Amino acid sequence: MNLLCDSIKNFFFSEIMAEEDSSSLLRNLKTFLKYLNILLSIGLAGVGTILTIFSSTLFDKYLENELQLKANNSVTKTWIKPDVNISLDVYLFNWTNSHEFLDPSIKPQFQQVGPYGYDEVPFKSILKWHSDDNTLEYHKLHTFYFNETRTKGSLQDRITSINALLVRNGTSVLSPTYRISTGADGVNSYGQLKFVNGRNHTKHVPSGCNQVRGSSGELQRVNLQKYEPIEYYVADFCRRFWLEYDDEVMVDGVLGYRYKMGNMILDNGTMYSENKCFCNGKCLPAGVVNITSCAWDMPFFVSLPHFLNADDYFASRVEGLQAIRELHEPFIILEPRTGLIMEFRGRFQLNIYLEPSSHLNCFPNKRELLFPIIWFDAYMHMSVKTAFLLRFIQNFNFYSQLLGMFLITVTLTTLLWRPVKKCCFIHYPQHLEISAMQDDEDDDENIKKNYTEDLANKEALLGESSNFIGLFGESKKIYS
Repeated sequence: MNLLCDSIKNFFFSEIMAEEDSSSLLRNLKTFLKYLNILLSIGLAGVGTILTIFSSTLFDKYLENELQLKANNSVTKTWIKPDVNISLDVYLFNWTNSHEFLDPSIKPQFQQVGPYGYDEVPFKSILKWHSDDNTLEYHKLHTFYFNETRTKGSLQDRITSINALLVRNGTSVLSPTYRISTGADGVNSYGQLKFVNGRNHTKHVPSGCNQVRGSSGELQRVNLQKYEPIEYYVADFCRRFWLEYDDEVMVDGVLGYRYKMGNMILDNGTMYSENKCFCNGKCLPAGVVNITSCAWDMPFFVSLPHFLNADDYFASRVEGLQAIRELHEPFIILEPRTGLIMEFRGRFQLNIYLEPSSHLNCFPNKRELLFPIIWFDAYMHMSVKTAFLLRFIQNFNFYSQLLGMFLITVTLTTLLWRPVKKCCFIHYPQHLEISAMQDDEDDDENIKKNYTEDLANKEALLGESSNFIGLFGESKKIYS
């Protein structure tokens, strides 16, 4: 009988111990989850703080590193072979009264013919990487395909003009060699020219204006500032040009800075004395640039189409030209953070300077004029992929700060929820119709209380050993 009582006690007490172990495991699990929640909250708060405060600086460092020209990186591959082509429209000036040229009282009359459309496929051939000064040497190669759909007329059209050298062969012999900074030595030098044909100056322009400086065209320095001009070097003209800030514009959802040519660019010293060295021996009124020494000593002058922004002197000596700003003004739109080209229109006109010659006595005509020959309209618009990347770059700081604030808010809500809930339930219990959930301390107290009550009940049920003996003894008497 004692053995039976011990078995019953062991059964009930083992159940009690199992319940005690289960409750202890539950308490440990809750404690672990509580501290895990605190650690995760602190981690999220740290990430949120970094995104909110330091994301801009960190992303700028990353971007500056990614924009550097390096062998086989994505920026270099796109720079070598851009993902968009350039459309080139060519307009010619047909000289309609050439038979009256010897009459000095009659002005030359011109009729614009075109456009003749071409698609330019740009490509660059890398010659050498210079790790000693972080520069890159390369050739520009251009391939043009005739575009009949954009052409008004045909390639068989007859044009009357001055017989000047306007073409050259398709080899790289006449193409200059450029050497630019890769950006590894600092963002301020990124994409800037160091040498052209192995020289840091040109022999075709007098000292003071002959420095090789600025961008070669495709890459501009990063972190552009408003109202600061940007500088380009055009090897075909053997000189540098400045473009002035014009306005902020949106292109395909990307904010860009629009630049245009100012009066200083096409001045030969008439308005800006520092430009007098660009006269190169022949100073004409403002609005044209002398590139004679850069064009095999042929008397070529560059202007904007139809003498836009030039002195009235030039347009007054010919007929048939009408400058329209919307059609003839060049511009370029750059993404200010990366300096990448979003859109541009390169427009310029080639003219030949005519003047009397003592070697040609058969021409009594003594007048001087700029004879318009041809003008070009090159256009490029960034690709959909480039627009998407630039939108991401411009909006990264906003979205990262928004995410950081969200993480901080979630963290504060998680950490403050229990204290706020407990405070509210303690001070305003009369307003609650449904019992509030107990916290961990209340749960522990209830478990201890229930455990004590269960133990007392089971001890009362079992009683002393004599009670069990008496009970079974009484049963024995009944069945005896």
